[in-house]
Amino acid sequence: MIEVKDISKHYIVKKKRAGKFSFFKEKEEIKALNKINFMLNGGETTCILGANGAGKSTLIKIMTGILTPDSGTILINGKTPFESRTQFLKQLGIVFGQRTQLWWELPVIDSFNIIKKMYDVDDQVFEKNIDILDQYFQIKKLLHRTVRSLSLGQRMLCDLASVFLHDPSVIFLDEPTIGLDISIKNKMYAFIRYLNDSTETSIILTTHDMSDIRALSDRVIIIDRGSILFDGKVEQISSVFKDIRMIIVELLDENTDQITTLLENYQLATHISKSGIMTIEVNTNNHNLNHLISELHSTLSNINDIKIELPDIECVLNKVYSGGLNV
Repeated sequence: MIEVKDISKHYIVKKKRAGKFSFFKEKEEIKALNKINFMLNGGETTCILGANGAGKSTLIKIMTGILTPDSGTILINGKTPFESRTQFLKQLGIVFGQRTQLWWELPVIDSFNIIKKMYDVDDQVFEKNIDILDQYFQIKKLLHRTVRSLSLGQRMLCDLASVFLHDPSVIFLDEPTIGLDISIKNKMYAFIRYLNDSTETSIILTTHDMSDIRALSDRVIIIDRGSILFDGKVEQISSVFKDIRMIIVELLDENTDQITTLLENYQLATHISKSGIMTIEVNTNNHNLNHLISELHSTLSNINDIKIELPDIECVLNKVYSGGLNV
């Protein structure tokens, strides 16, 4: 359904030289995307992740036809997004967590009817979709309330509902659950799973919420510095740091002076919890794991237990969002 092949996008940024009266500007080329390739099938939910400046937003804008790539091809249902854009957009649904496409002063049903006209939705299809939405969101009790009178959760449900009214084949969800409580999130999750299973709608998700990724994503694509760093299942995401091990040290007390002194020589990242448990991040390319554990055992007098674990998903994604992907 979606084919992205060798997509590249560069920007030329002008920088003014230091000095109040300087009229000269230096030019710098920024490689936002560098030969991005992937294919997505119908019915998949794919999460695209990346730190600020990684190229994620540029990719989404190209996929939705807002931007034109410098090189490469992209096809969604056989169509190029930035050509015949009006027709192409009828296949898409887009939800931005911080913005609404509903009219603030109008009742929800009036906004829905405007969208119905814009997308030329058949009356029977419209009523059928309203009934389906009511099963998941209890939307009918909100239809005659103005958008401004809705809570954040209710508005987000109505926004997601409005995107589904014209039966899009691809839906882009940008931070769809930001600020929502768990009950509203669960309703969204259930509805999105229904779209995947029953209509083969493709979902492209961008989020900073771990629960969104766990609940929805069949696949994760991590972009870093304009290139794809990882493309695979959520369960495989820790392979991004295949050489990283987490040493979990449980201390008999909360005295961490000995272990802190020892680790200063190794220059290792550590985290200490209040319960006397220390997590040490070790790159096995730079440090001998067996030697380090042996030294911990021989040096520390207050050690209770030591475990070695692979980095979990939270660890990997924290590095994604902090721009710490140096692999």
